[in-house]
Amino acid sequence: MRRSCILYYTLILLAVISSSCKKNSDNLKPEISINNTVEVAEDVSGSMAELYVYLSTTFDKEVSINYSTEDSTAVAGKDYKEVKSGQLIFQPGEVLKTIKINILSDTAQKQNVVFKVVLSKPVNCFLPRSVLKVRILNVDYSRLIWNDEFNTG
Repeated sequence: MRRSCILYYTLILLAVISSSCKKNSDNLKPEISINNTVEVAEDVSGSMAELYVYLSTTFDKEVSINYSTEDSTAVAGKDYKEVKSGQLIFQPGEVLKTIKINILSDTAQKQNVVFKVVLSKPVNCFLPRSVLKVRILNVDYSRLIWNDEFNTG
């Protein structure tokens, strides 16, 4: 009960501070934030990279941002499913969206690889950082070996 009261009053305080800081919605556009790096295993069938895109605050207008993928050491069509053109649309009041990208299963032995998700064309928001790296981990489950190394001394 006490925790829920503290949480309730904290949320009210944040709402009051947020609303008192807003002079005009056009002057105080939200900022887009993304993770630095996302890691996902490639050897799992149906694996998917989930990238979270946040707005710094709610906004009373629609906010949108375009996104696409770009090869680095990972190659589209071999390591992941390419996204040539995607768009996230935040309706008024929304602060979180997810970009989902299919990772292609590859059990061949190789090193970890990376591709980029590039954000562009922000509407009604600021975009301080536009590139997110997705690291595809080569777990190589076929080569995992159990080893009993307990010290009994």
